[in-house]
Amino acid sequence: MGKKIGTTSDTQGNFTIATSADTSKIVVSAIGYEPAFVGVSTKKTTIELTPKQYSIKEVVVKPQKRTEVVVDKLTRKSSHSYSCSGFAYFNAKYFPKKDQYNQTPYLKRIRVLTRSQVRGAKFNVRLVAANEQGKPGEEIVTQNLIASAPRGKRIVTIDLREYHVKFPANGLFVVLEWLIIEENKHEYTFTYKGERKKHDGVSYEPKFFVYSKEGESNMWGYYGGNWHKRDFTQRLDSNKYHELAIELTLTD
Repeated sequence: MGKKIGTTSDTQGNFTIATSADTSKIVVSAIGYEPAFVGVSTKKTTIELTPKQYSIKEVVVKPQKRTEVVVDKLTRKSSHSYSCSGFAYFNAKYFPKKDQYNQTPYLKRIRVLTRSQVRGAKFNVRLVAANEQGKPGEEIVTQNLIASAPRGKRIVTIDLREYHVKFPANGLFVVLEWLIIEENKHEYTFTYKGERKKHDGVSYEPKFFVYSKEGESNMWGYYGGNWHKRDFTQRLDSNKYHELAIELTLTD
């Protein structure tokens, strides 16, 4: 527990995970359920998760209007991207709440800039409300939002209209989760600079692009059973950080 290793289950919930000798527990989580800390066993084990309790607010039905606001509009001008080599972790972008969103408070769609080496690479999108401390809190949509990335550099759109999601009062985290499944697997060979020997590599597609921006980082990562604010300024210029290439469209 606390180490950056993990895996993804299949559609039936079955999974295996390789752990080191000093690993005593692992974290098991799923949308709509409380996370569980379970002991490591070499035998086949059935793990039962406890459903989360959600309070459902009153739904107001309104006629559809055309007023929209685009937040952090995407461009294709990015050469930096993040990939997954088999470790189970998520990256998230934080969108703070602004007063002007009060006129268009509902999430209509999300757009993500991706690059994939395989056709139709699947990834999961989670919507998480910020808590009073500005950290990731409760999930807003209690089901998987599975998106599919075409091969190449593309913008993937996720339609949220059917979920009637209102922008959270303390801000929103849009979470991108790699799925470590066989259909997303891309095998390749590479060489190190100054060598001729070829090495085998593997990635789980797609890659998620990021922009280099100035100011305070709003990128977060989930691994080891906890959320962590991610600051990549040491890899860039002293006053810059990475931000996931995610765009929101809000509507009334």
